[in-house]
Amino acid sequence: MRDRGTATVEFAIVVPVLLLLVFGIIDFGRMASDHVQLTAAARAAAMAAAAHANPTTAATSVLAGVSVTVNNACPTAPRPGRVVQVTVTYTFRFATPFAALASLRSSNPTMTAQAAAPCRG
Repeated sequence: MRDRGTATVEFAIVVPVLLLLVFGIIDFGRMASDHVQLTAAARAAAMAAAAHANPTTAATSVLAGVSVTVNNACPTAPRPGRVVQVTVTYTFRFATPFAALASLRSSNPTMTAQAAAPCRG
């Protein structure tokens, strides 16, 4: 008779931990996927910047919600040895209430990817 309701109490104790684990897996999986895509976008932007004289406008229009910085843009005349550097910054937004449940900081993390490519002229 004294064991009645123990499963409910155990379930109430375990569920928040399981939800935190599931939400963490979902959000950190999304974060890893976004970082891979961000790195690929930076690499593609660097290659485009190395091939074209003014890549900033094209890169900015393609990547909505992403900040793109191009350093050492390639000149129109070929200059061997010059390297174009691209930095892509993105603010990640949690899809689940993981950040609130885990008592993480209230702001969304900023992800950054960098790539460099030699100018092709």
